[in-house]
Amino acid sequence: GANGVVIITTKSGNTDGKMSVSYTTFYGTKKIAKTLDVLSPEDYMKWQYEYAVLNDKLAGYESFFGSYQDIDLYAGLKGNDWQRQVYGRTGQVFSNDLSVRGGNDKFNYSVNYARFSEKTIMVGSDYVRNNVTLKLNNKPNDKVQLDFTLRYFDTKINGGGTKEQKEASASADARLRHAVSYSPLSIDGLTADEDIDEQTAGDLTNPLIATADNDRQQSRRNYNMGGAITWNITNSLQWRSDVGMDSYGFNDDRFYGRSTYKAKNDPAEGFKNLPAVILKDKKEIRFRNTNTLNYDFKSLLNSDHNLRLLVGHEMLKKEAQELTSEIHGFPSLFTADQAFKLTTQGKSIYSVDNNYMPDDKLLSFFGRVNYDFLGRYLLSATYRADGSSKFIKENHWGYFPSAAVAWKISDENFMQATSNWLNSLKVRLSYGTAGNNNIPPGQTFQSFVSDATLDYINGVTNFWAPSKTLANPDLIWETTQTRNIGLDFNLLKGWLDGTFEVYRNNTKDLLIEFPVPGS
Repeated sequence: GANGVVIITTKSGNTDGKMSVSYTTFYGTKKIAKTLDVLSPEDYMKWQYEYAVLNDKLAGYESFFGSYQDIDLYAGLKGNDWQRQVYGRTGQVFSNDLSVRGGNDKFNYSVNYARFSEKTIMVGSDYVRNNVTLKLNNKPNDKVQLDFTLRYFDTKINGGGTKEQKEASASADARLRHAVSYSPLSIDGLTADEDIDEQTAGDLTNPLIATADNDRQQSRRNYNMGGAITWNITNSLQWRSDVGMDSYGFNDDRFYGRSTYKAKNDPAEGFKNLPAVILKDKKEIRFRNTNTLNYDFKSLLNSDHNLRLLVGHEMLKKEAQELTSEIHGFPSLFTADQAFKLTTQGKSIYSVDNNYMPDDKLLSFFGRVNYDFLGRYLLSATYRADGSSKFIKENHWGYFPSAAVAWKISDENFMQATSNWLNSLKVRLSYGTAGNNNIPPGQTFQSFVSDATLDYINGVTNFWAPSKTLANPDLIWETTQTRNIGLDFNLLKGWLDGTFEVYRNNTKDLLIEFPVPGS
């Protein structure tokens, strides 16, 4: 969106000439707090009998469980606690943070390494994150300061979780139902049979197999590099320029084992009920540049007045590419790890889609004025003009003004009698607009997808088909108007503080994806 510039500040190096090293660590464990109550093996057999009698399927019951007169055979048997087997691991959390800082008034540095790892309570799931940050600050003279920051983020997530993969409905591949409803005992012909393939024949699957059949591996790597120069042209005038680049890589590999809805339904005949994978490789490069001028009018005004002016310019550009491959027909005994590494063993390459997104560009100009009189009458005003490549030429630009005033009532002379119990009392009034362009690029013109199966233009094979999203050349900036009245207070030397807010927000020209029925 176009709500303003976000500045992230990390720790800088020391300026006393000494190097300091700090290390922080944390270790914790997790256990499942509560499981759903399920039937014991004996009660499970009784429930099956009652169900069979009510549905006049007693012969089917006896073919699996035997005669009801032999129900005592199941008394006292200990069945499988599938919830504990799938979600009963002892989770472990281990966090490490190492920092080295040093330098002097002219040059300082800061290096940080942080690692966070988590072994979750669900079998087959874990999380690891590594962060490395380097920060350098150099002040060659009293007028100029140079800053450089380099960050590296590496995150790996293993496991498909408990939720469905959204192939058909909310419960198509939901793993929790298997852990709750699956038979607590191994029953010949029901849970294991040479002539019946449980993974493809029924609605319920061994919970451990169902978890393995919905495996997922994600990895994210992000390199962030930024530099800035600050020049104090005069005592009142400061110029600053920031330049940065982000390189973002994301791999998302999904495995669909033989028990999943996708493996049973999506592949062509001959490849159904065999493992399948979807492999996604997404890359993004982002470039940004921000230039600002700050002027403080303190040399032109007396001490009762404070006036500061900021004007700036910002440019953002993003390029994105995503390669998606879907492969069917792996050998029936393949695990997720084997399928991810031996992709050539898949017998059917369902699709390979190399998608280049249109460039996303944003050009902004902004200004801000801050004024206060006697330190208790406050005024702030901001104006932004944002131009986005996501809209056509006539609608590129959006204009977003905002203003706020405040009155520190507690600083007035007539409030001196309350100073022993009232520390601060301020009333605020504001109005502002904010823009949003958070939609995928390329929505204002008709896009096409590659499809080699079409043959409908004068009998000539066509490799392109219109996308399922209709183009809308009339898209413009979404604008939110905010009106706010607030009261801030602090009482009893800080023992009690709070805020009262009354606000009203109105949003127009909503940017939402709206389904349109076919004609």
